[in-house]
Amino acid sequence: MSAASHGVRAIDGWSSAIRRHYHYKWFVTNGKTYLGTVVPDLFMISRYERRIDWMCHFVNEQFQMKLIIRDDYDQVSDFAAKYVRKQIQDYGTGPGRYFTLGLPTGSTPLGMYKKLIEFCKEGSLSFEYVITFNMDEYVGLPRDHPESYHSFMFQNFFRHIDIDPKNVHILDGNAADLVEECDSYERKIKEAGGIRLFVGGIGPDGHIAFNEPGSSLTSRTRIKTLAKDTIQANARFFGNDISQVPTQALTVGVGTVMDAHEVMILISGAGKAFALHQAIECGVSHMWTVSAFQMHRSTTFVADEDATEELRVKTVRYFKGLMETHLKLIGDSVAFSTCDREGGCGVVQIDECSRCASVGSISFLESPFCIPLGDLCWVALRAFAVAKTPGVVGSHSSIGCATMTSLVGFIGLGNMGSHMARNLIKNGVKLVVYDVDAVRVAELKSDGADVAQHPADVAVASKTIVTMLPSSPHVRAVYGTTPVGSDTGLLAKMQPGTLCMDSSTIDQSASIEVAAAVAKKQSSYVDAPVSGGVVGAQNATLTFMVGGDDASFKAASKYLDMMGKNTVHCGKVGSGQAAKICNNMLLGIEMIGVAETMNLGMRMGLDPKLLASIINTSSGRCWSSDTYNPVPGVIEGIPPSKGYAGGFGSALMAKDLGLAQNASTDVRAPTPLGSLAHQIYRLLATNPQYKNLDFGVVYQFLKEQMESK
Repeated sequence: MSAASHGVRAIDGWSSAIRRHYHYKWFVTNGKTYLGTVVPDLFMISRYERRIDWMCHFVNEQFQMKLIIRDDYDQVSDFAAKYVRKQIQDYGTGPGRYFTLGLPTGSTPLGMYKKLIEFCKEGSLSFEYVITFNMDEYVGLPRDHPESYHSFMFQNFFRHIDIDPKNVHILDGNAADLVEECDSYERKIKEAGGIRLFVGGIGPDGHIAFNEPGSSLTSRTRIKTLAKDTIQANARFFGNDISQVPTQALTVGVGTVMDAHEVMILISGAGKAFALHQAIECGVSHMWTVSAFQMHRSTTFVADEDATEELRVKTVRYFKGLMETHLKLIGDSVAFSTCDREGGCGVVQIDECSRCASVGSISFLESPFCIPLGDLCWVALRAFAVAKTPGVVGSHSSIGCATMTSLVGFIGLGNMGSHMARNLIKNGVKLVVYDVDAVRVAELKSDGADVAQHPADVAVASKTIVTMLPSSPHVRAVYGTTPVGSDTGLLAKMQPGTLCMDSSTIDQSASIEVAAAVAKKQSSYVDAPVSGGVVGAQNATLTFMVGGDDASFKAASKYLDMMGKNTVHCGKVGSGQAAKICNNMLLGIEMIGVAETMNLGMRMGLDPKLLASIINTSSGRCWSSDTYNPVPGVIEGIPPSKGYAGGFGSALMAKDLGLAQNASTDVRAPTPLGSLAHQIYRLLATNPQYKNLDFGVVYQFLKEQMESK
């Protein structure tokens, strides 16, 4: 079956489940399919036509690398500005909901900045609820120097728009401790919930920010000594006096930009044509750092005709053939209106020919999450509609006050979380659950769990809460430690004396931050990441690595022991995450090693089961071979023998290895094998063929690489 067929089946199955349990609909407008709902917190539905912030994307066009080719620099600037405007508008900014934007300096973005200023002055765009992070700044150049990037940004952009200066972040090249300044910058990005859109330009040698040839593709914000070519190129800004050009700069890393939800790279002029060729048509190389964005899930290159001179004719023809579709990325918002019949009919219409969606029986939830829909698309939704049915916790709950605090809350019903929740139910625990996946929620409801409308309602219903979420931004949003989710997060309604157990694998700093916020609510928190995979979650044989004080550990163990067989107290808050990061880095390295070994032996004529049995009784024995061998058929009943379906996803392994690399940078502990494993799993995580499959699929990936040689 083709990837497209898989995607359609996934979408059809997911949407029908949504329709059964929730008031969502698929709408077809101008030949495109949308999934969505209205956003009542920003707009009141009335009989008058409104431009509603509809937070959804074209189904098959989001999260892939795109090349937009425009005639000249002015058209590049126009497209870029309209794209930024549409992303901010679609996100639906407002009090407590900020769009985070990464910005470049240099001559290339000036045209985009000019257009954005025009949009702001004409009233079609506001930066009131936008937080910005700039890419770089010179070391040692006074902030008020005309060529400092601080001066550049305020002269050319910030002072002309309605942004709050406190929401502007630019690295300080004169900080007393430059290393701490870089580390602090990374923390600020995380605290803001990550960057939604990072805009960048490149140099003739393909460097982005000051990540020049040879820079690590997993690098973070750091001090960088500038190459001679860069110093010479920048001399034009210093009266062509090369002695006046700073020789060092602070810069975000390639990995920092790669972490952004979306990236847009602007390229103009024949002088950068070879760099574009390297970025689009050649392999990933640290000598052309822009090439790393081939691995990013959603990068848009915007180039003028001159910049395409080094591209193959077929490449240019291919991307130009997609232009009609890609230009819709900067289109206007969908127009909504209510029925104009006298008295109205209580429905909302989309354009002129679309279906009507009843809004009379819908209540709303405001939580930002990304929902995977098969191999082809992700639909980003800012509002989730919940049917007003009995058993839903919240304003329409059927749960009485007398029974609320006897419930245990569980948030995060993924491949592992859903099994962990069921094991609590099997042990007689009454749950109230929350997740953005309607199908998983419905399954737990059928098992006897109550359903919450949003995390805050879980906090109202329970004083014991387990969270099992994909990443640090999700944890921050669910707890409500950032502007995103602050009104609907757990902290908004947390009762004094609540015990929080977070089994997510996240940054150690994020755990410490959330624990501090929970403590302010006179409640306790432990970080309790898990090991054991989906099989361990199903069989309640997980290992929990717990960080927290003795009393909290003792209280949490009662519940953790119902979901696993080993509960280890690692020390203070954050220690559990430290242990898990170390464990998963080794697991990723180990799985790649087993995959390579099995491929090698099989190509040398050995039977895979025989080879595995030899390894498992010899010095090479390890979990990735004797319990979770990645070769299909060697061990029955595990994801590798089920087409790599379910299990621990490649994207999650890439995320965990990224956490390990961040930690190694923080504590200055070199991890060369961990870095290589991270790069390999990032390749899998950005490849539609592998990204949604179990991490054991690295065997298949390496096998195909061998066979292609």
